[in-house]
Amino acid sequence: MENEPKSARRVTMALRTDLNDRVFKKAEELGQNANYFVNQCIEGILDAMDADDISHDIPVLKLDRIMKGKTMLDSKWVNALCAFIVPNTDVEEVTVWQRRYFAELINKHEGKLTHEFINLYWKQAADRNRKRIEDEKEVARLRKAKGGGK
Repeated sequence: MENEPKSARRVTMALRTDLNDRVFKKAEELGQNANYFVNQCIEGILDAMDADDISHDIPVLKLDRIMKGKTMLDSKWVNALCAFIVPNTDVEEVTVWQRRYFAELINKHEGKLTHEFINLYWKQAADRNRKRIEDEKEVARLRKAKGGGK
């Protein structure tokens, strides 16, 4: 009997009804059993809460973001990072879109992240943000035009 593996004690807990569809959908997207998915979520959050580190990697969240092509480095502290390392940038000037674009570029970087790469990525992020704003203005203009739809 001592050689039998110990299995985790199972407890039934209630999940709010409004979360059911979301849980099943996310679990399916990740190719996981819903119970396994919920346990991964809870374990990741509990590990993050218990960690002494500022940030904590939650494996199921990382898997989801990778599968969807989203960046992992996307938080408000990136504003401070941008203001610190990118020349002529005031922290209030950094928009959520610039932060996302910058984080996405850094996240995809391979090799040594030099000051030159940081400046290049910041320029590319700013350019992408300007392009996004121009595109949104053009869409709004076309919508206002006669017969342009909503």
